[in-house]
Amino acid sequence: MSRNLQSLLDELKEDNSLKAWSLIITFFGDSVAPRGGAVSAATIQQVMTLCGIGAGTVRTALSRLGKDGWVLRTKAGRNSFYRLSKMGISQSSAAATIIFSAPTERQPTDRPLYLCLFPPDTGPNDGEAEHFIKLQKHLYLLATSKQKIDVLRKKQCLITAIEDSQLPEWISNLVLPAPLADKYQQLIERFQQLSINNEAEAIALRTLLIHEWRRLRLRPGQPATIPAACQTVRHNTHRLVADIYQNISPLADRWLSENALGPQGILPPATAITESRFC
Repeated sequence: MSRNLQSLLDELKEDNSLKAWSLIITFFGDSVAPRGGAVSAATIQQVMTLCGIGAGTVRTALSRLGKDGWVLRTKAGRNSFYRLSKMGISQSSAAATIIFSAPTERQPTDRPLYLCLFPPDTGPNDGEAEHFIKLQKHLYLLATSKQKIDVLRKKQCLITAIEDSQLPEWISNLVLPAPLADKYQQLIERFQQLSINNEAEAIALRTLLIHEWRRLRLRPGQPATIPAACQTVRHNTHRLVADIYQNISPLADRWLSENALGPQGILPPATAITESRFC
């Protein structure tokens, strides 16, 4: 049975998920950045209203974002325009790499996983930490070459190889804890089978979708590559988000092309950035 946009908004408000400042940054990164980077305060308010955020809350959020160095404001007559600051662009671009890229899937032919126990008061070097999944203090999971394993053994690390299929449940729960896995499943349940009726609902839904996906994927402690036993719900969620995004983007982009204003009038056409996302 299909659900409408309002039912989704009601659930997100009940969870207190709709933080105006964060939703505005999502709108900038997803819809404004590919179209010149600057947008009117009125357009921001239009989209936020469609997402259930009131005018007063939006003004407060924009003021906060300006003070915190995320956005820059310019005026042209009585109209205000906003764009991401240099810091905002840097942060948004880094987030986009995670948000729009598929998590790396482990295949049966991949090298085995290793459990690595470091000696007390030691751990991975800063330059190699990204290859390790921290399970507990001094205990890590990693997939690497035999040469690297030999180096770790010389550091007196205790190491044992383990296949994905043999991964104990307690390790799976440390890599992707049950509460976090539940959040992925909740996103699936909330956004699947949503029906939209027009371009305005499409831009609202796309903004909400990427906002919720962004909040989930940017939670700290999630490795890019996770064991096969842990990856199903995250990959299922990614596929759903990708499918919805690609299905509603033509309508959402049409709304932007007809309604979104920048300093020179209607925003420039979308670039190939939007079309290539999730591909």
